[in-house]
Order: sequence, then C-alpha cells, then structure tokens
Amino acid sequence: MVKYTIAFWVVALLIGLLLTSARGRLARPGPYVAAVAASLIVLPNLFWQWAHGWPFLEFAAAVVESKNVVYAPWTLC
Repeated sequence: MVKYTIAFWVVALLIGLLLTSARGRLARPGPYVAAVAASLIVLPNLFWQWAHGWPFLEFAAAVVESKNVVYAPWTLC
C-alpha cells in the first residue's frame, strides 16, 4: 500500500487500452468492479496520508533530491 507509483502504471494501462483495439475490454463490468475494490482497499491509507500532511510526498521529494548524488571514492567506506 505504500507503492503509490503504481498509479502511473494504471494510467499508462488505461491509455493503452483506450488507444488500441483492446478498448472493448472496458465495456465489461470487470475493470470497474476491480477499480472500486482497489479504491476501497486504498481509501484508509489515503485518509491517513491526508490527516498527517502527506508524508509520502515529503519522503519521495527527499529520495529524488538525493538519488543521483556523486560521492568521492574515499567517502563510500
């Protein structure tokens, strides 16, 4: 439940379905039932994030800032 980047995959999947002949799969109730079930599962976590000031966004920003830091070879030990 802490892998919020899965939302990017879901958006890409939806775009792929809409732009190909597989869009017929969206006419069935299955994808919508699954989306509602997934939303209900994630909803308590989103409420917690909201109530605590979105700490995931702060963590993600810190990771992005320190991801490509260049260290001198003698500092790695």
